[in-house]
Amino acid sequence: MKECRLGLLRWNKDVFGNVRARLKEIEEQIRGLKQNEINVCSKNSIYQLKREFEELSNNEELLWKQRAKALWLAEGDKNTTFFHAKEANERRIRKEVKALRDDGGNLISDSKGIKGIVEHYFAEIFRSTCPSELEIREVAESFERKVTSDMNESLLRPFVEDEIISALK
Repeated sequence: MKECRLGLLRWNKDVFGNVRARLKEIEEQIRGLKQNEINVCSKNSIYQLKREFEELSNNEELLWKQRAKALWLAEGDKNTTFFHAKEANERRIRKEVKALRDDGGNLISDSKGIKGIVEHYFAEIFRSTCPSELEIREVAESFERKVTSDMNESLLRPFVEDEIISALK
């Protein structure tokens, strides 16, 4: 497999070369021809160079499309319409609360009942003027942590003058 990969890389270099370098080279040639006196011969050369430039640009675009497709297949799409139409909706459905237990221990699965349980739970917490530390901790622990202890320490650290200067530059 490794030999096949190396062989394909050599073939690509031999057949196509460095596309970006060739595109820059063509641009410089066109610029050079335009700086000189334009005649029929130079017009023809410019036309051929522009055609070659267009073809190489199309090849480079195709290359990037292929790489993007490979990356998408490997990692998934992060923030596009397609992603939201497929993946995000599936994730939303998976994360949907199907049922909750009320104060009496009964399993409630209808949306109005679930809404009522959630509203009652938070209303009770916020109704008291001073919720207990245990209640606050219970609510806080029910949420997924996004900031680790190390991140929190870093965020609480006092600013250093060098950091401020580098941020303002």
